[in-house]
Amino acid sequence: MEYIPVFKMLSKDYILPERKHIYGHEFHESADYQTIREAGRNDFLLIYSLAGAGRAGYQEMEMHLGPGKMCLYEPGAFQDYGTAKIPGSWHFLWVHFDTPARFASLIDWPPWRQGIRCLQIPEGTLREDIEGSMRRVIRFSLTSP
Repeated sequence: MEYIPVFKMLSKDYILPERKHIYGHEFHESADYQTIREAGRNDFLLIYSLAGAGRAGYQEMEMHLGPGKMCLYEPGAFQDYGTAKIPGSWHFLWVHFDTPARFASLIDWPPWRQGIRCLQIPEGTLREDIEGSMRRVIRFSLTSP
């Protein structure tokens, strides 16, 4: 299996901010699901497609978000995503999280558009690990005060 560099190495002295939030959920959406945030949000948004298909838009461009596609929206990035017309359903996990602005410089993903980075995760153990990790984060975010 080929290693996909998700994040550059973090230094030992990297400190998370005192004020932080993280929350997410699992969605099963039909053909009419769409979200547009022209000014984005003030946090990061990580989306991971499990089944069906979504779509991400930017100006006149669209990207297909099939199983294994992972997208990260940086704070302030234009957000236009929703269920793809075919197959008309989308099952995905999402997590919003707050972190220092310097976090963006640690992301070693190819940019798709300004403030939007995407990876296609190959089938296998890595997908299972990512899904499991995101589910743990979601479970934590739903149970923490």
